[in-house]
Amino acid sequence: MVTAIKGVLVKCDEPTMQIILLMNEDKNFLIEKISETVCLCKENVYDFLEKEVIKQLEYTERHETEE
Repeated sequence: MVTAIKGVLVKCDEPTMQIILLMNEDKNFLIEKISETVCLCKENVYDFLEKEVIKQLEYTERHETEE
């Protein structure tokens, strides 16, 4: 029997993938990590992912420039 799951294919750089993996520990939205730069996520997390990844990257950038 075949099971189909709707999802969003996410392509990103490795640091962004690390952010996604950390967020997945709490939210459990990752269907499968395909490679170091590609993963398949549940379709309903696209907007959340976009917002949260940008927020984390901006936070990291701010703290790196302060040091």
